[in-house]
Amino acid sequence: EGRFHKPFFTASAGQSPEDVVWRAQVRNAEAQCKDNVVIQFVKDFSRFYEMVDLAELEARAVAAEFPGELLGLALAGYKAERRVCVDDLVSEAAVARSGVIAGDSLATPLVKAYYGHIFEKFAERWSSSLEALHIEIQISVRHCGEPNVVT
Repeated sequence: EGRFHKPFFTASAGQSPEDVVWRAQVRNAEAQCKDNVVIQFVKDFSRFYEMVDLAELEARAVAAEFPGELLGLALAGYKAERRVCVDDLVSEAAVARSGVIAGDSLATPLVKAYYGHIFEKFAERWSSSLEALHIEIQISVRHCGEPNVVT
């Protein structure tokens, strides 16, 4: 996980979702005391993990030098046949072309490898243009409505 960490990925070992909110509020209060304008944008991306295209994930992970054995293991699981069973009925096999399994220990490092370059370009472009731009990206998974941070 540490290999794919960037400063703007804030939910990592030793950090919680509350840390992101707390830091943002402290920065906002400080900026307001200095008569600066504060704009805060918060976006919860629904289906963040499910939107990962598996073919593109493989290409981006290879480009990011993700360990090949671990990548192969994860992709084999994500692409494995799935069937729905109800009582004695079994569906035809279905194979996923997108989606990283939430809760998988490789999911967050792979999602960071998949989306990292996009966020990195954004940070490079805007942090040099604005006096004080703070970008923090919280990646988490919700199980049964409860937050479960996995980054």
